Amino acid sequence: MKTKLVILFFSIFLFTNCLPDDNNDITNQETTVIQWHLVNVSGGISGDNHSFEIDDVIWIFDEFNSRLIIQNNNDDDVLEDGLNSGNYDYFFINDNDDNLFLVIDIDEYGLITFSQDGEILTIDRTNQSTGNVADEYIYEFDKQTIVIN
Repeated sequence: MKTKLVILFFSIFLFTNCLPDDNNDITNQETTVIQWHLVNVSGGISGDNHSFEIDDVIWIFDEFNSRLIIQNNNDDDVLEDGLNSGNYDYFFINDNDDNLFLVIDIDEYGLITFSQDGEILTIDRTNQSTGNVADEYIYEFDKQTIVIN
């Protein structure tokens, strides 16, 4: 009899704890989006070095779908600003030295590094997994965290 009571109470406990909680309001959940804002591009044949306004070029890495979303609002065709607005597939390559290289669509884009505090992302196109490349660009991005309700 004692065993039956324990099983009954345990079953009731399990059943009540597995029911959905009606007090959780799904509409109040927050989503955090990390945006990388292009702030500087340097390098190239002529040794360019130019800065961008914070919202000119924004990269968002959708890690769940391996998609890079780019919002490029720069209208100056002379300035190097990376890729055009759009959605791109991406993945990373690790070399034997634990360096991380970004591949966008099927093209290797360059070496990825982060500042010590993780607030600055640098993509060095002169440094590829196969070796150094002359006359390419180095892109520097600032991290912006956006909370959406």
